[in-house]
Amino acid sequence: MRVYQWYLDDAIPLPPLKPDQAPLQQVNLTADVTRFLRRQLDLPGKMRGGMLFGLASGETLEVHLATRLGHPTTQRERVLEPDRGFALGVSETLLALGRQNWDWCGNWLSYPHAHLDGVQCDLHWLIRGARQGIVDEQHPLLVAGWLEGVLTVRAYLLEFGSPLTPGGLRWRGLTVSTAAS
Repeated sequence: MRVYQWYLDDAIPLPPLKPDQAPLQQVNLTADVTRFLRRQLDLPGKMRGGMLFGLASGETLEVHLATRLGHPTTQRERVLEPDRGFALGVSETLLALGRQNWDWCGNWLSYPHAHLDGVQCDLHWLIRGARQGIVDEQHPLLVAGWLEGVLTVRAYLLEFGSPLTPGGLRWRGLTVSTAAS
C-alpha cells in the first residue's frame, strides 16, 4: 500500500496512526534480511541503501525482506529514494506470492567503508529521509555496519518530544534484533 501511495505522489493518503496504536519500540530482522545486509556490507566502496518490507504488530516491526533501491545496473544518485518502477515491481511480486501483509516498512543504508559511523552521521541521513518522505513516525531508517567485526544495526524513527537533531526533527532510537544467518 505504501509503495502505491508513494508511486502515485500521495494521491492515496496513508492511514493515520490510530490513537491506541503503540509506537514502535523493536525491529526484528529475519535470517534472510540479516544475510542480505551482511552481503551488502561485504561490498564496500560506496554508500548503499534499500527498502525494507514487513509488518508491524503492536510495538514490534518484523522485517522479512530487504532490497536494493533498484536494479543493480541502475545508477542511483540518491541513497534513500528507491527507483519507483523497481519499488512497484517488488510490491507487485509480494502480492503475487501471497505476501500482501508485507508492506514497505522502512529503509536501510550502509556507509562506503561498511563500518558504523557516529550517530551524528546517521542523523544526517535521518533528516534527508524525513525530507524525502521516506522516514517518519511509522517507517524507520536502519543503518547497518560492522562494529568490532559484528554486524550491528541501529534504527531511528521520527518522534515528537525526543532529542532534536541539527535539522530540527525529533527522533528516537529503536532496539534491533538480528536473526542468526
